[in-house]
Amino acid sequence: MENGFIDRGASHAPEVVASPPKEYEIVVIGDRCKECSLCINVCPKDVLARGQRMNKKGYRATVPVKPEACVGCRVCEWACPDFALFVRPSEKAIGRVEWSNGEEVISH
Repeated sequence: MENGFIDRGASHAPEVVASPPKEYEIVVIGDRCKECSLCINVCPKDVLARGQRMNKKGYRATVPVKPEACVGCRVCEWACPDFALFVRPSEKAIGRVEWSNGEEVISH
C-alpha cells in the first residue's frame, strides 16, 4: 500500500463505482399486508400510508402515496414481517399495489 492506495499492478483497470439510482418503484402485495403499520412508521420520508381498500383478510393495505420521495433505503421492506412490500430501482418513481385478482393500483 502506497499513499493510501492499493497497488494492483498495471493489469488491473480502475474500479468504476456506479451512482445509486435516483428513482424507485415501491410494490405492495395488497393481500399479504396485515395493517401492522411497521413500514409506515419506519419510512424516513413518509412515502407510505394506510390505504382504504380492504384485502381478503379484512386489513387495509399500505399504499405508496409519495413514491417520488423514496430514497431507496429499503427500511420499510426489511421491517415488513409478511414480505408484502418491495423496493427496487426504476426508470421513474412509481408506487404500485398488486392484488391477487390481477388488479393493480398505480400512483406516480
